[in-house]
Amino acid sequence: MPPSPQLNHTQGSGGTVHPIELVVQSLIESPLEVLNLNLTSLYESQVILSSILRQLEGKLERTRENLKENEDSQDNTTLSLDEYVKRVTAIKSQMSAISSKMEIIEQRVDKILQNMGSE
Repeated sequence: MPPSPQLNHTQGSGGTVHPIELVVQSLIESPLEVLNLNLTSLYESQVILSSILRQLEGKLERTRENLKENEDSQDNTTLSLDEYVKRVTAIKSQMSAISSKMEIIEQRVDKILQNMGSE
């Protein structure tokens, strides 16, 4: 039996390609293209997610700064309950002192008016 003739396929570069290489290439070319498309899609998704995460990070940072500013301002402007009770007690005692002085003043004014009326 004579030997079978060798099949040679040529590429554009002038080299020969073995038929098994052509079979392998035809078998894996489509899955490789799909894999490449999937990897490209994955990369694009990662870029989009990274962008979204950076935006969220910025929003969270601004929110944290606003909360810190609010906490700082509340610390400066709010009174504890004990301080509030002390202030109310002090104002109450001042009001009592003012009320007693007003009574004394009213009594003196009444005396002056009586003395003026009797003259």
